[in-house]
Amino acid sequence: MGITLSVGYVKYTGKSGVTITGALIPVLAGARIYFAEKFYGSAQLGMSLSTESGGGSAFTYAPGFGYKVSENFDLLLKYQAATKSGSTTSFLGLRAAYNF
Repeated sequence: MGITLSVGYVKYTGKSGVTITGALIPVLAGARIYFAEKFYGSAQLGMSLSTESGGGSAFTYAPGFGYKVSENFDLLLKYQAATKSGSTTSFLGLRAAYNF
């Protein structure tokens, strides 16, 4: 088991004809639980801060499954969602990370 902390930058693009401005800065903390030597599950909770003036913040969660490639490098497939006032913005992503 391990503790995770992450800060990122997420810029969404709109579908055809839809314009999205601004971006989110997710600040997340969570846990990583190993199922086998190299495979693990991850769960993070936190807040996403809007880069738009007056955009505020949104509750954010990110469950996922990962694979530890080496001692300092791993891959994580995760679903991340930011929820505010009944509206949710989300994505499915692949993260490659160097751990120190």
